[in-house]
Formats: sequence, C-alpha cells, structure tokens
Amino acid sequence: MWSRALITVCGENHGGNKRLLRVRCAMRSSSLARVLLRCYAALGAGSLILGEPAVAFVFLAVGMANLAVVGWQLLTFGRLMHRVIEAVAGQARLMPAEPIGAAALPIGEPRTV
Repeated sequence: MWSRALITVCGENHGGNKRLLRVRCAMRSSSLARVLLRCYAALGAGSLILGEPAVAFVFLAVGMANLAVVGWQLLTFGRLMHRVIEAVAGQARLMPAEPIGAAALPIGEPRTV
C-alpha cells in the first residue's frame, strides 16, 4: 500500500549458451504515500500561517510518524523483492555475473604545467 516496485528485465543473447539476463528492481513510494506526506506538510504550513504552532507541531509529528512507517515498509518490501528475484533466478538455474567496473587508475606524481 505504501510502496511499489519497478522491475525491469533485459535479456541478451551472446550466442550458444552465453546469455545474460539483467534484472533491476527500483523501489518507489506509492502515490498515496506521497499525497499524504504532502498533505501533512501543507496542513502544517497552513497552521503556521494562521498562527497555530501547536497544531503545526501535531501535523509535523503525525507526518514524521507516517514517514517512518512508509520508510520501514519500503525497506521490508525491498528485502522481500530481493529474495523473490534471487529465488526465481535460482529456480531458473541462473548464475550471478560480477559487475563490470573500470579499473582504478594508478596514482602518480602530480603534473605541473
């Protein structure tokens, strides 16, 4: 309810048994979570404009509690999606590939012009 996952999959065939399946899972907060957090912020700002700092503090506290719940559920949902992707890859007998990174350049003497 508070989070959603955007899963993208790209398959590459490199001939023979050389196939690469790239999977990316991006976690996002739901529209409902974003709207509620924005409403808390707007109500808090409106309370401050009307000169009611106590009411604004209540909206701030409720908004922060809601943000903590949304963040926690987003984190747990992300862990669940990671386990699901790993389980599906294991059932399909896929092996993880090491990420390709550029080699670090050696540090040499500073150049002067």
